[in-house]
Amino acid sequence: MSKDVSIVFKASDGLSESLKQMRKNVNSLSNDVTEYRKIQDQAFQKKTEIKFDIVQAKKDLKDLTKAVQDNVDGAKEAFMDKQLALEKLNEEYKRLSQVAKEAGKAERDLAADMSRTSNANAGRGFSSSLSGFMNGLASAGLGSMIGSAAQNYMNTTITSVFGQNTGGMVSGVIGGGIQGAAIGSIAGPIGTAVGAAVGGLTGAINALADKNSREDDYFRSEVQSLHSSAINEMNSALERSSVYASEREDYQRNYASMTDDATGAKLYQAIKEYGDKTPYDTSVMLAKGMEMLSYGIEKEKIMDYTDMIGNIAMGNANKFSGLSYAIAQSMGAGVLNGQDRNQMVGWGFDPLEYVAKNEGITKAAAKDLMSDGKITAEMLEDAMRTATSEGERFHDAVNAMSDTFSGLQGQLESAKKNIEIAMGEGYNAARKEGMAREIEAYNGQMGEQMKEAYRMIGAYEAEMENQHQQSILNALEQANQDIESKGLEGLDAQKRMWEAYTEAEIEYKNGEEYQKKLQAEKDLVQSIQGALVESGDYVSFGSAMANEFSKGWSSIRTNNAVNDIKSLGGGSFLNGLFARTALKYGTPTGHATGLPRVPYDGYPAILHEGEQVLTRVEADKQKNGTGGVHVAKLADSIIVREEADIDKFATAFARKIMAAAECYAG
Repeated sequence: MSKDVSIVFKASDGLSESLKQMRKNVNSLSNDVTEYRKIQDQAFQKKTEIKFDIVQAKKDLKDLTKAVQDNVDGAKEAFMDKQLALEKLNEEYKRLSQVAKEAGKAERDLAADMSRTSNANAGRGFSSSLSGFMNGLASAGLGSMIGSAAQNYMNTTITSVFGQNTGGMVSGVIGGGIQGAAIGSIAGPIGTAVGAAVGGLTGAINALADKNSREDDYFRSEVQSLHSSAINEMNSALERSSVYASEREDYQRNYASMTDDATGAKLYQAIKEYGDKTPYDTSVMLAKGMEMLSYGIEKEKIMDYTDMIGNIAMGNANKFSGLSYAIAQSMGAGVLNGQDRNQMVGWGFDPLEYVAKNEGITKAAAKDLMSDGKITAEMLEDAMRTATSEGERFHDAVNAMSDTFSGLQGQLESAKKNIEIAMGEGYNAARKEGMAREIEAYNGQMGEQMKEAYRMIGAYEAEMENQHQQSILNALEQANQDIESKGLEGLDAQKRMWEAYTEAEIEYKNGEEYQKKLQAEKDLVQSIQGALVESGDYVSFGSAMANEFSKGWSSIRTNNAVNDIKSLGGGSFLNGLFARTALKYGTPTGHATGLPRVPYDGYPAILHEGEQVLTRVEADKQKNGTGGVHVAKLADSIIVREEADIDKFATAFARKIMAAAECYAG
């Protein structure tokens, strides 16, 4: 039974070394973003393999659960081994998720460093192409360029906020609106001069969209991972708890059978409480109590023996198990023999030491008594009592271990297990009612009807297999005749046999009965499809869950998404759109540094002490008083002495254009 456990280590063998190497690479790489993405791909691939093993392990656990309930030998041990293996796989899965996150963070940090380096040199590239920008950019073309970039960003952002279903539909509408607004702004009083900033703006918007898309991928992956972990943990806990609760129920019944209902219930509860408050496993204690009863130890002495053996074992579960077995054997035999004494010594307790002390004789004399079969069960009991009495080394030893790490760990495991058992008891109680109804149905008229139906199905499948094999026989017979009549040898004979098997398959699958079965299976698929479409519930559920998983990082940070694009200096033709989004899904924004133009009626804003708000009339007077667009004079004359002068001029010129755009763009 336990041999099956090895199957779950297939994908995770040596995985810890792979994880170490991945982390080493994450920490050592410093100049290539693609390397970090390779590490993420490796981690995702390994996660897929481990997920397959987790599914297989869970399937094995379900099979073992039935075996445990049927009291199959070794089933409980195999179940525990399989559960431990599953927990290890889940831990590896979590570690792989962490590696992917670390690589993603390293990638983002590197991209940010590269972006800062690029920005430091942006002025040079801008100045060298300034003339081309001023001469080559056309008004409507600029609108399309900015609109496409903004639509790309909005598609990413809206999908992140609302999910895939809404995102694709809404972003298409918004994209068209952005292009129209961009064209309108460029056709205004600034004209083609705005083109000087378009290249940088569209590049920045697209870069931001790519950055957000990567963040969303990590976010979605982590959401799905945590969702799966939560669901899987509860499913695993339910499976474990059902087995634990079933085991406890069996012990309760067994104690009642070995004693009586009242005594059995009292003894079961006493041993359970002992296991819960000591480092020992409660299930082991219950099993050892049953073992003592089986060897004939009086029911009134079970707890007394359990406490004495527990102190002698000093909190060590293996020692308790070994000592309990050897002592129960001796008690059952009525005398202490050499073999049982040797077992006790192996587990750290020499009963002859305390027999000698009780009898006032030497240890050698006590050994002679044992050889003569004169150390009785009563003398062994007295020896244990002396060994655990005050002043002796085993006195209250189990309580002395209760506050150690291993002692606390044992108590913690018992506490957690009792919580899970409560779930198992609730599940088993309700499930037993259902199982009783199922047994009644399967043993009644429905069961008889199913037997008849299954007999007919079995006979039909056998007839299908008979036809299949007959096709093979016919083809082989013909092949043998051909080989003999044509004198085929070696490869030619083998080729003819290959052809025979192929012909047999074709003949069988082209047969009337096989075609009927194929059509029946196709009808089943169509019936399932029709039922799903008719109800719609299942599909709606799947679609809703898929849409939730498609939501990204921005679903919880919409305000930041709005502010990100504003910080690019993209011009007020986008402000209205973003501000409306903030109004609906975020909170009003403060403008302590000023606001060149209120973009639409009902615009929300937080005002600060000392700020000034103009009326529309006052704002129009200020704007129209200049007689048009006023770009402050850069200089009386511009002298270009070196390439750096061009950079300074281009940067200043671009700033003036963007400031003008803020005031006049529609």
